[in-house]
Amino acid sequence: MTDTALHTALKDELAGLELVISLLHEEQETLTRARIDQLAIISENKSRAIANLEHFSVERRALMMARNIPDDGSAISEWLTQHEPALLETWETLIDLARQAAQYNRSNGQLIASREEANRALMNLLLSERDTDNGYTADGRLSHAAARRRLDRA
Repeated sequence: MTDTALHTALKDELAGLELVISLLHEEQETLTRARIDQLAIISENKSRAIANLEHFSVERRALMMARNIPDDGSAISEWLTQHEPALLETWETLIDLARQAAQYNRSNGQLIASREEANRALMNLLLSERDTDNGYTADGRLSHAAARRRLDRA
């Protein structure tokens, strides 16, 4: 007979993780397509989904602790194999999706870091352009120090 409380907790945690992965995928697509204006909404939804996932994880851990199941992946698999084999597949799916979520998170972090670097380089370029001499020479001609050519002649 299946432990319904544990079954429900694992299913809830799995659903929560699937939502987080969906949001991480959406975040990655948004970063890849440079739709930065959409990131705030995705980030807010992702934060909410992660908070819910954490809640589901805490509930599952409490249920496992009450059943003297060690909080260790392989120990949980062993216990489920012996006591609740019907839940083992759900647990293994949960572990696989957690790895997938971690990979998405790393990948998105790298995309964000590369965007930051590109933005930093652009800002440095714009700031250096701002600081160049872009006025007039002593004899009244337009000058641009970066171009080093007279701008008042065709």
